[in-house]
Amino acid sequence: MGPGHRVTKRVRAEIVVASTIPQSQPVMPSQEFVQGVSKFEIDLNLPHVRRCVNNIMGGRYHDMRHWMYDHYLDYPSFEEALKHSYPGICPDDWAWLCHNIYNSASFQTQSTKNKANRAKLPYVHCGGSRPFVNYLEDDMVDGEIELFRVTHFSKTKGWVNEVAHLNHDQMVEIQQQQQIDPQEAKPLTQREICIEVLGKKTCYFQGLGNRPRPTSNHGVDTSEADRLHGIMSSQQSRLDSQDVELQEQKKTIDQLESRLSQFEGMMQQFFSSQGSAFRFTDSATQGLLISMMSLEYLELVSILNWSSLDLFGYCWCMSDL
Repeated sequence: MGPGHRVTKRVRAEIVVASTIPQSQPVMPSQEFVQGVSKFEIDLNLPHVRRCVNNIMGGRYHDMRHWMYDHYLDYPSFEEALKHSYPGICPDDWAWLCHNIYNSASFQTQSTKNKANRAKLPYVHCGGSRPFVNYLEDDMVDGEIELFRVTHFSKTKGWVNEVAHLNHDQMVEIQQQQQIDPQEAKPLTQREICIEVLGKKTCYFQGLGNRPRPTSNHGVDTSEADRLHGIMSSQQSRLDSQDVELQEQKKTIDQLESRLSQFEGMMQQFFSSQGSAFRFTDSATQGLLISMMSLEYLELVSILNWSSLDLFGYCWCMSDL
């Protein structure tokens, strides 16, 4: 087992702890943590659950690597950084990270590209670490336009820059214009106004955080796909159940037909042996007929829901054959 594998396992463990314990509370004892986690049932076979877990774990892993890289950059040289491992990471694992990741040519190339891309951003938000979607879910803001204002405006420092200020004013103007002159048959929602002003990318709405995500002409709405998958699974289960019931019914019908055929054969044999002297109305004959019937045929009559009158009517018809 190489040091890189140990780093991955350790980072994953720290990710789990960091993603499940609120930042405002002290770290709970491990035993209590295990007991708390055991109360939840996470079925990773469900697509939306697996996607959510992967996103959370990926985000925590991204944060952990960023923190360790910031620690790496705190030192003036590679040699100095190598001597001071990140807190909680053993020296061997830290050395592996420094040599194979942070000092590698591919990592340095990607880092340079990322810096150039970040420099192209017109502004950055000031919403802190709280996910943007929490503002909407907790009713802290009234729609996406106010969400943009809350995450790009500070009471003490003002707007993050003039571009963000102008974008917000433009969105408010469109919203107010719709209220004053509602000529549109279907006015734009706040989210649609944000998209019109801020634009959107294939993976997220610009200015509204990583969630919610837009649908694409080249992709499928995952929530709708999950819903349809659930409906298809339910219908397939129902069809399978009905197929089993049909097989059981066919088996029962085959058994009834076999028993009825045996019953008819027995009746024909009985009436043939009696000849012309047989009188079905004779009470003694009726008693003899009933006594000769086995429990199996009485069960057949019960299954067919015949009354005693039906039985004797059937026998009367058989006597004319």
